[in-house]
Amino acid sequence: MLFRKRIVFFLFFLFAFVLNSFAQDQSKLTALKNILLAIEQQHQVNFNYTENNIANIKLVPPEATLSLEEKIKYLEKTTNLSFENIDNTFINI
Repeated sequence: MLFRKRIVFFLFFLFAFVLNSFAQDQSKLTALKNILLAIEQQHQVNFNYTENNIANIKLVPPEATLSLEEKIKYLEKTTNLSFENIDNTFINI
């Protein structure tokens, strides 16, 4: 009986930990448009896109310390959008 209580107790805390982790990730979600604006300012580039393509996309922003290329790869992977970098000045989505 004691063993069973310990199992239930352990599962309860495991469940609570997983929910807490998920909630923290949800609070970090940012609109893709805002992420693109921040990248434009940091790397002096311009993104070209159609509003409809990015309007409802929210994700955890890439780390600020990543290079422009690493950020673009991250965005491609997490959004399934294609990014075309033209001379590190213009980026078409």
